[in-house]
Amino acid sequence: MDYENSLTNEQKMEIKSLKKGHTLKQNEIKQKLMELGKPKRPLSAFMLFMQSKKNTKNPNESYKDWLNNITNEWKNLTMVNKSKYNVEASDLFKKYKIELQKWKEEMIQAGHYNIVKSNVKHKLETDKHEK
Repeated sequence: MDYENSLTNEQKMEIKSLKKGHTLKQNEIKQKLMELGKPKRPLSAFMLFMQSKKNTKNPNESYKDWLNNITNEWKNLTMVNKSKYNVEASDLFKKYKIELQKWKEEMIQAGHYNIVKSNVKHKLETDKHEK
């Protein structure tokens, strides 16, 4: 007998309710971060490659087939050809980290301590004490 079959209907409903509550909480957090202007994580090298190929999709081709073709094309690219996308992704990620750090500092100064992770708060407090 597996776990799911061993649960009563009441237990299944409670689990479903808890999952829904967790999802709603996550959505609220995402919305708040968006409202506060948190920088978005940049695209990966593969996603940049995929974005560059978005106009190559045949209208008769399904999205799934197109994605499989793009994935295979990426896998078969030489490292030299991939490096263009890897360098761009790396540059974008460096900019993102700088913007994110600046945003976190602004959130702490604005009093949004609950938004910023505790290790960042500790680092900022340590930096202030050292000055």
